[in-house]
Amino acid sequence: MSDIRTVTLDGAEFHVEGLGGQNTAIINKSGGAVYASVNPNIVPEGDNVIEIAAGDRDGLYNTNGSLYLLGTGKVELRGTDYSVNFRKPSRSADSGGAVFMNGTAMGLILPDPVFLTESADTTEG
Repeated sequence: MSDIRTVTLDGAEFHVEGLGGQNTAIINKSGGAVYASVNPNIVPEGDNVIEIAAGDRDGLYNTNGSLYLLGTGKVELRGTDYSVNFRKPSRSADSGGAVFMNGTAMGLILPDPVFLTESADTTEG
């Protein structure tokens, strides 16, 4: 079962009920951090609370259609019986989050590169 709902938060704790599914995917469409928990009385960065940065997404397990949110702006909620693992790999300071691998690291056997150069000794017919 899947259920999608968009709510607008006003800074006060907001209780969502009746969302379908065992788990909830949370997509933060606001300009600031949003906090979510299956428990009431959210304390930012407290126990059993996840922080979802502006424009980011995450998920809570075992919400069974009920969760609490704290923040401002729009949040999209998707109740689902599927896994909601949205965690992203951490970014490295020098690569901007990109992962670079050469062919050998990926298990590929690549031919030696061929370099073409312009030669001054050309013949014209």
